[in-house]
Amino acid sequence: MINERKLKILLKEIEIKIIRFIHEFGFCEINQIIRRFELKESTTYRYMKKLVRLGLVANTRIIQYQPRAYYVTSYGATFLSLDLPVIRRIPLNVYEHQLLVISIFIKLRKLNPDATWITERRISRDINDSNNKKHLPDGALVFPDSKQYAIEVEKTPKTKKRLEKILLQYGLQITYKEAWYFCSKSLVPSVSKIAKDLPYIKVFRLEEYL
Repeated sequence: MINERKLKILLKEIEIKIIRFIHEFGFCEINQIIRRFELKESTTYRYMKKLVRLGLVANTRIIQYQPRAYYVTSYGATFLSLDLPVIRRIPLNVYEHQLLVISIFIKLRKLNPDATWITERRISRDINDSNNKKHLPDGALVFPDSKQYAIEVEKTPKTKKRLEKILLQYGLQITYKEAWYFCSKSLVPSVSKIAKDLPYIKVFRLEEYL
């Protein structure tokens, strides 16, 4: 490995931002990096090739014929003093869902440039009670007035009972002013029906934000 002093000289500010972005969400594909930082594809691939070569980032193919997934190595997390757990294995069962969450983050960031996004990884880390079984949102949007909005991405249906329980939980907590549900076209009617008497739940069509 290159010594720390030389590595700091080699890294550009944008490359450090890319590493932090990847680590906040755990993993992502090249397309999310391109969209988040509004970079050319060739430039992005050059940055990522460099970060992989330096041992700060690694990549692997999770789904055949899809782009490879990038994640931050233990060395990269230690070097930048990142405070979230290092990803050891990218879980297939949440892979596509997480990519959708990142896409929603990118869109909402453009629509609400003054707001701050808190990832599910950070929300989970900041819960003190390890036995806490409460449902966690896919992310949270925090506005300058400190009001927080839970963000949920729903592409596949939950059982009616489970969804009702989650929606009611949002009415019993004080952290989030509202919960914004970004649902696939087929789920909008059913989620909207359950939420019709819950003013703190807002339902949006997922496809309009991708």
